[in-house]
Amino acid sequence: MNISTKMAYQKISGHEPDPILQDWQLAQYVLDNFNYNLLGEDLAKKFVFEVTNYLIFPDEETTKKIVSRAESLAEEMGIVAEGHMADIERAGESD
Repeated sequence: MNISTKMAYQKISGHEPDPILQDWQLAQYVLDNFNYNLLGEDLAKKFVFEVTNYLIFPDEETTKKIVSRAESLAEEMGIVAEGHMADIERAGESD
């Protein structure tokens, strides 16, 4: 399980993830209920970085849907001028 995704899920949901859930499902939940103030800047950035660079998705459609949402969040958080995975990767590595 990806650490930042799990931590973000725990903060948003208030409980441990069900062990049968896959990382992409946790990420989808976090994106559906995203709360920057609850996660804090550091975890929010790490979560977006992890989603755009390391999560494995079941198919191309799911990949596009979730990664594009994460890229949009990156743009809203000011990580990049326009959501782009290479810029998000650089921002995640600088933390």
